[in-house]
Amino acid sequence: MVTTRSGSGGVDIELEGRPLTALDVDEEGRCWFLIDRTADWIDQVRSGPATVSGGDLSDGTWFSGSGDALLVDDRARMGQLWTPMAEAWFDGVDDPRLIALAVRVHTLAWWESADNRLVRLWKMATAAVGRGRGDAGDHGVDTVAPTDAPLATD
Repeated sequence: MVTTRSGSGGVDIELEGRPLTALDVDEEGRCWFLIDRTADWIDQVRSGPATVSGGDLSDGTWFSGSGDALLVDDRARMGQLWTPMAEAWFDGVDDPRLIALAVRVHTLAWWESADNRLVRLWKMATAAVGRGRGDAGDHGVDTVAPTDAPLATD
């Protein structure tokens, strides 16, 4: 998920998330996506920070990263990110609606469970009926050092 701020500020600020597929995470900590530059939320990217979040249900890992969003209009980079799945949304890498989104993560929170999925479900079920306690597993928050490196396009 990529979440951005909507609203005009003050009490009108709301968060709006949308499911996007991360296509790359580069050595500078940027998560890369292909998006439609005509989307109704594109101004939210230009006006503020973003978060990326997701998880893997099969192994019980989850993450949430917050940072700065940047639109990158670089056809070579978009070509590197291109997947057959993108053809469902765009008419190839040269589609004028296509643009890359990079979210440079500054703070990353993570959770992971050492238990397999069946054990995690059992613990949740017994906690729900009052016969145990939930176990969130390991958790941590890391700060990613800022960099002045230019955007990687190769």
